[in-house]
Amino acid sequence: MKYCILFFYLITLLVQPNQVTAQPDHIVGEITEAEIRSTFRIFDLYTKRYQPDSTSIQYLSSVTDSISIITVMGTWCKDSRKHIPSLFKTLELANNPMLHSEYIAVDYSKKDPSNSYNTYKLKANPTILVFLNSVEIGRITEEPTQSIEKDLVKIIQSAPKNR
Repeated sequence: MKYCILFFYLITLLVQPNQVTAQPDHIVGEITEAEIRSTFRIFDLYTKRYQPDSTSIQYLSSVTDSISIITVMGTWCKDSRKHIPSLFKTLELANNPMLHSEYIAVDYSKKDPSNSYNTYKLKANPTILVFLNSVEIGRITEEPTQSIEKDLVKIIQSAPKNR
């Protein structure tokens, strides 16, 4: 009888692996950094490993303008998993309350409840949008040119000075 129960339990594990052992493969809609890092541990692991450029961190730490950063990403997306942890670590080390970040996760067809792909006219995943006074001043699409932190500095520095 004991072996029958054990056999039944093992069969249940094999038939329903997603319900018993696996994390979700993606999330859709507004999401926080904490939710991303706790639900998808690869983001947390890569965030802890990333070492951003210290000169860029110093600059971002001293920004006095209110900058909004909206990131549209896929928790399933290879490029998001590669680059969004860099953004997490950069913002964490900059520790500047003037840098506000929001995250929007899209599904495999790049849709979410707020229709971000159409709203922001996106072409690729992830896209990091940078706003100053509600006006987009730049974006990082799919891959940074140099690095997340260096590209953010370049975008902020190139913003019109007559705000």
